[in-house]
Amino acid sequence: MLMRNLRLALILSLLLCLPLPLYAADHAARVTDISDRAYEPAVIELLDNAKKSIVISMYIIEAEGNTPVRLLVKDLEEALDRGVSVDIYLNTRFKAGHPLDIEKEEVVKILRKKGARIFAVTPSRRMHDKLIIVDSHYVVIGSANWSVSSLKNNYEAVALVDSPEFANDMLLRLRQHTLQGDEPEKAEKARKERRDVILKEDSVVTLSCALLNNLRLFPRMVSQRAVRAMDAYLLLKAYAVEQGEDEYFISLEQLAVDLGMPAKWSVTAQRRQVIKVLASLKNRYKLIDVTFKHGKDAWIRLKDLSGDTFELEGKFLNPEYLSKLSQPAKFALLLKAMLEEEGTPVTSFTMEDLSKRFHLDTETLRKGLREISKVI
Repeated sequence: MLMRNLRLALILSLLLCLPLPLYAADHAARVTDISDRAYEPAVIELLDNAKKSIVISMYIIEAEGNTPVRLLVKDLEEALDRGVSVDIYLNTRFKAGHPLDIEKEEVVKILRKKGARIFAVTPSRRMHDKLIIVDSHYVVIGSANWSVSSLKNNYEAVALVDSPEFANDMLLRLRQHTLQGDEPEKAEKARKERRDVILKEDSVVTLSCALLNNLRLFPRMVSQRAVRAMDAYLLLKAYAVEQGEDEYFISLEQLAVDLGMPAKWSVTAQRRQVIKVLASLKNRYKLIDVTFKHGKDAWIRLKDLSGDTFELEGKFLNPEYLSKLSQPAKFALLLKAMLEEEGTPVTSFTMEDLSKRFHLDTETLRKGLREISKVI
């Protein structure tokens, strides 16, 4: 027992020494020692109970033959069959010989056929991770590879960390890995391309009626022409539907592109504007919580708004469609959807009634309704 406690203390010390943002050490986390022979059953339980996502970054995966590692891979196949997303980052650089050609690996063929995404890390650097992240919540981190010797013979110090914040720090770190075949020019071009579609045609977004009824929310944004704040919130709701959860991380640069910020602006200027917009959604409008990470990404949590909700077709929240509408027209689109769900079409109200209920002047409402009648 003494040796196990000492080993756990060592693991915790190592975790605190990892090259993370300074605030990472402050994360509240529950840490369980799953070293040595406790590793395999703990990982099997995690994989078998995964609900949304499994992300693995592993130096070695030896899955040939009928071995315990092959059984772990089978758990990944079963997770994919359940609809769980599986992303795997693989090392391609070893001490001797040519870089690993992952396309020839049988385990890669099997998992890719099932729908897994496989990322080969550039052979110019050795990726020495032994990392598993499940449901953006649980992190397995330590010295154990997916090899028979690690699972059955070696002494391997491993910790299971129960912390969504730490999990997302690790996910952000993985996104910074340089992948095999990356071409900086093509990657930069892709980053600058505005996405026409985030949500599929049949997607539905649920919005709070308070956004329109509360004077301090969308009515204030329209009155004060806070166009980017309103657009950013609608895009964040679209991202949430796209990712299947109300807590997720985003690229500041991608949000800048989706918001239609001028291409002539520098990347730094675009990020600053996005940070400013997200900060206003957090501090002024109280609609989100946000933590900025590494100056490039942000962790977003959409706050729950009490009261009734209404549904909007996802196509209306795609960047291309949003860019076609003026801010009054966007408000009118939401207003129309909400009233129709209540069973009272816009035509049932006078402009004065709408103005009183939604805290906007009649001319703004009239202009928005006139515009959407031409484009819907």
